[in-house]
Amino acid sequence: MSKMKDMRVEDLLPLAEQGDAEAQYRLGLCFLFGETIPQDLAQAAEWFRKAARQGNRDAQLKLGLCYESGTGVEQDYAQAAEWYRKAAEQGDADAQSQLGMCYFRGSGVPRDNVQAEKWTRMAAEQGNADAQYAMYVFCISGTGVEQDILEAAEWCVMSAANGNKDALKKLREIRPGAVEIVERGGDELRNLLNGMREIRDAVKKGVAMAEQGDPKAQFELGMRCVKGDVVPQDNAKAAEWFRKAAEQGMPEAQYMLGQCCLRGMGVPQDNVEGARWTRMAAEAGLASAQYTMFILCASGRGVPRDELEATEWSIRAAAQGHEGAKKEMRRLGPDTLDILENEEDGVNVLLETVKKLRESKE
Repeated sequence: MSKMKDMRVEDLLPLAEQGDAEAQYRLGLCFLFGETIPQDLAQAAEWFRKAARQGNRDAQLKLGLCYESGTGVEQDYAQAAEWYRKAAEQGDADAQSQLGMCYFRGSGVPRDNVQAEKWTRMAAEQGNADAQYAMYVFCISGTGVEQDILEAAEWCVMSAANGNKDALKKLREIRPGAVEIVERGGDELRNLLNGMREIRDAVKKGVAMAEQGDPKAQFELGMRCVKGDVVPQDNAKAAEWFRKAAEQGMPEAQYMLGQCCLRGMGVPQDNVEGARWTRMAAEAGLASAQYTMFILCASGRGVPRDELEATEWSIRAAAQGHEGAKKEMRRLGPDTLDILENEEDGVNVLLETVKKLRESKE
């Protein structure tokens, strides 16, 4: 094949006329680019067709490109897609990428994002830089595949490393520190990609554990959903995962579910429900929940207003070092925080004082 690549037109022509598919393809290239003969796009397309009909996948790809652009033939997107398919089915990465784009745009075939992702992934896995960047777009947007920020980042890095300028530009936006590594390549690039894959595997493992009912994994996945940390930001999913863990008695999840309800974050805003979950976490000893109960009781939000109960919660939170609660202790009196921090059993001393105040009012 390499010898035929360097053959002159006068040597290619008799072979092509005798039906040699590789010679026909090479002759088509000569006519396409005007190499040693006058450029003739119609002749180029015709020789590509002869070779393509014999199964030459390079010719099939070129004929598809001719039909897509109207080069030497009347523009025909359906014919373009058909010839791309023939080459793609033989494993040609460029044809797979082109066929993927046909499905993505609905060009010559019905629009189908699942088929678009399928063919584009095949090309990307063979190292096609354009297909790799398209996979970045598909993964980041959830086109034809479940949205996956980490996989998207991997494809962007690989595409940039293979010279795709759009990928390099995007990489500067989403992960500027990776650009120099990509440009240097070698072991640094391999280590970067391996590290990204390890993180993605760890996240997948965490998701699997959450789906199997592990409350810690459910809580951590909920936090990732809130922050958009290596998973798509999604408050509704966050609230769903917090609820699963909260119902298993995890105080941190109960607190976060309470926050979701109080703020209307991923669930309808509901002060009563928010206060209910917050109280569970507070009673389990979570300082942040105890301080929130102080605020709710002091304001009457979701619970009856009760300044003494509010004070009790602020004492409990301050005893655990919560800075907001400690500030509240200072507001109550100059000696209050000193009693809490310096006297033996200071927290119970203060709670007993509040209890007596409540009894005196009753």
